[in-house]
Amino acid sequence: MCKGSGHLGLKFKQGDGQVPEGFYYIDRFNPVSNFYLSLGLNYPNEANALRSDAIDLGGDIFIHGSCVSVGCLPLPDTYIKELYVLCVLVKSNGQGKIPVHIYPYRFNVLNNILFKTFSKYASFWDSLESEFIFFQEHKTLRFFEINTIGN
Repeated sequence: MCKGSGHLGLKFKQGDGQVPEGFYYIDRFNPVSNFYLSLGLNYPNEANALRSDAIDLGGDIFIHGSCVSVGCLPLPDTYIKELYVLCVLVKSNGQGKIPVHIYPYRFNVLNNILFKTFSKYASFWDSLESEFIFFQEHKTLRFFEINTIGN
């Protein structure tokens, strides 16, 4: 990402400027985006709905170019072009869902001490970290379930 928005922590509602954290997939392609190219995420998903009591959770979260953000995941134009082409190829070759995992930070001992120790999101981040570690070790995604509070 070339530009951040909001602060570490969950997105709960429309207009909060937060970048969602968690597990999503690309659900739309926009080759004529105002932000060069864009890939839409399936935000809000079931987990987001369980975690929030807001009437309007928001939507239209994209990975896009142009390095501007009020809740999206912007990349430099050269990177979004490469990612966009790869996603189009994957989709056109039959992959139904293209997963996108959004983590608050790179999980390691130092960052966990800095960010997780006193955060109200620590238990949620623990659930994200376990999937991060699994992927790092096995280079594959595993099936997961969402519990009743959206973790």
